[in-house]
Amino acid sequence: MSSPLLITVSALISLLIGSLMVRDLVTRKRDVLSIRNFFLLGVLYFYGVAGIIYGISPANFPHVSRGEGMTLIALSLPVFMGAFFLGEKIGDRLSFLGKVIPPVNVPVSSPALILSIAATMGVGMGVVLALRSGDSIGYTSALILQFRGGMAACAMGLATYYLVSQRYNPIAWTIFVMTFVFATIVTTFHTTGRRDWLAIFFAVPWTWYYATLRYRSLTPIAIKFAPIAAVTLVVMITYSTIRHDYGKEFTFDQRVGQLVEVAKDPLSGMGETVTVLSPDTPAITAFIFENYPDSYETQPLHGLMFMISIPFPRALWPEKPSALGLAVQDQLNDVANLGPGILGHGWSEMGWFGIIYYGVFFGAFVTVIDGLLVRRASNPFFVAIIGAALGNVMALPRGDTPLFLVSIFAAWISTTTVIYFVRYTAGAFITGFPSIAIPPPLEGVPEDEYDEVEEDYDDQYAML
Repeated sequence: MSSPLLITVSALISLLIGSLMVRDLVTRKRDVLSIRNFFLLGVLYFYGVAGIIYGISPANFPHVSRGEGMTLIALSLPVFMGAFFLGEKIGDRLSFLGKVIPPVNVPVSSPALILSIAATMGVGMGVVLALRSGDSIGYTSALILQFRGGMAACAMGLATYYLVSQRYNPIAWTIFVMTFVFATIVTTFHTTGRRDWLAIFFAVPWTWYYATLRYRSLTPIAIKFAPIAAVTLVVMITYSTIRHDYGKEFTFDQRVGQLVEVAKDPLSGMGETVTVLSPDTPAITAFIFENYPDSYETQPLHGLMFMISIPFPRALWPEKPSALGLAVQDQLNDVANLGPGILGHGWSEMGWFGIIYYGVFFGAFVTVIDGLLVRRASNPFFVAIIGAALGNVMALPRGDTPLFLVSIFAAWISTTTVIYFVRYTAGAFITGFPSIAIPPPLEGVPEDEYDEVEEDYDDQYAML
């Protein structure tokens, strides 16, 4: 039975989030590419668009709501968004927390960028080579897999900055293409997930935006981002139709073969567009609403405890918390990878209060990180590090939210460590070369003349 209430509320939430992003793009009071907007894009997709689809035809999903679950989703979405906006206000007062996050002050020279790309890509490839001969994922391999996606996306971001600053340099183009190829292999081997590979595509406009497009008017941004968005959508839809072909235990050669087929015929999966664009998040959230706490016990602060327990092997901590998605998978007797949704996580922990504290926390979280981005926007290393986790940021509303948050922290910490390693082992070498950093535009240029000035400015620095 369809739910007009869920359809209406999901549409209104989608309209609200879309309006906020358009406002950012037009007024430029906030960066349109921000952690906040990637998170909200996830809410729009996994609850807005998906909520409309689920509300229209719930019978097509793994859980058919009795009606109560869909109603509770409709009621909880505005509550969550209100808590999120409250969290943003709190986050404005927590900017001091940014002082504990390393500034990653590395000289922006060609050797510094190239060595950092090689180091992060090398670590990512090392993980793949270590897993290539194995057929299963154990504790150690599962732990190190948390780092490979961030390494690959960070390398892609730095390669993008190097290309933007040296766009007439064939070496920069070669590095960019090679990084994309190797990053694709790193982020798709031994996984059926899409988040890490999606982060590779996101890294290009993300770094480009903070390098130069952030200072441009609306038209140049739209013109440059449109083809990237179109290519990303087509590739992801096609990849989504083949990524499960060999189950979870596919070989390295099989995955490479799949990617070659995608490259040969990128439009082959477009017929599956509706299926791919219909996430099951609202259905699983509805199941949680309808069965917690009546059929299954709520677990206060389960997400926090799950994050704390991640580094410990289950052999040492047999009773350590399991992911909510696995619990729901067992409860539904399903073999699919189920996303409980951020609303489902909150409800399974502490009902309405859980939904509120998830909203407040993530509102404050994205505000603190975006505040740092504003202050460090001219630092390509910091921008690339933060951009290394965009796939997981967008996936946070889908869940497993605590697991994805761990993956975000793993990406940021590991890439920061590698770049600082490059800084301290090759510091004397990389500081001996001239800076190729793209400085912010000159102040005082009239807005109606800026695009022309910026084009000349780009050409000047691209020749370095």
